[in-house]
Amino acid sequence: MELETQLADFADRIQSACGPYISFDEVQQWPKGRLDELLGIDVVIKTTPATKIKCTECSNMDCPPIEPSIETLPGATEPVGLFMCTKEGGGGFIKIPLERFKRWEIVADKLEELGNMDIEVEEEAESSRKPGSNVRGMSWGEALTKAVKYVDTNGFPGIDKLYNEVGCSKNTLYKAIGKSRVLKASKSEYDARRKSAKKTLKAVGLTKKTLIKQEQATEMSPEMQAQIDSAGRDAMIDEIISKVPLENQKSAKLQFAAKSDDEIRDIYKVFLLDNDFYIRHKQA
Repeated sequence: MELETQLADFADRIQSACGPYISFDEVQQWPKGRLDELLGIDVVIKTTPATKIKCTECSNMDCPPIEPSIETLPGATEPVGLFMCTKEGGGGFIKIPLERFKRWEIVADKLEELGNMDIEVEEEAESSRKPGSNVRGMSWGEALTKAVKYVDTNGFPGIDKLYNEVGCSKNTLYKAIGKSRVLKASKSEYDARRKSAKKTLKAVGLTKKTLIKQEQATEMSPEMQAQIDSAGRDAMIDEIISKVPLENQKSAKLQFAAKSDDEIRDIYKVFLLDNDFYIRHKQA
């Protein structure tokens, strides 16, 4: 599961009142390193251990959670959870490592900050709603239809741009993408081009800070957008190469020669979204 998809799932959980808690057993199903990644961006935090836990000792799938007592057995150095199952065919005397009682809590405020939860806003009249407003309650089916129509005409513009244009929440858009082969394929192609663009920009000397700014940007100024729309492939390449460090210019030419027009346009967008660089260029 990709990180963005998991954040959308977390938002679903919070918004459907399923509770913010994550069990140790659930974490074991995640990709390796994902827990540390989520802790690192403060989307989840450690919380108090669970008192009840799902028993996995027998095939009775309908058992309710059990509440073991915490004891240290004679001769042992570490406490464990102890429970006696008296059901026919049950597990009998059960020992549960304390590790399985660990829990983490989803931080709803952080999800909202990252754009994965709807911000509570007053409803607007349909006639006054603009691209970028959030339609609370839009179904993923309606979002899918609108997104496919937009992508068919304009190409896949990235998640932030697309959910603004469709008028749904980001979470709803992720659901729509998951249900649509067209949107999945368009997003995969877009992601591959963006990855290529970032790799090329790094090779020609633009900094990691520039790439982070590009990833966080959701809108371009009308001036920048007009410049992108009017610039040809050669003009975009020449402008970038003329401004990167001299020692990187040869590498840049080799990198750009193998890129498609769409990839060059993506690279040029990243180039322009380095605001400090762009201002210096305009003043020169």
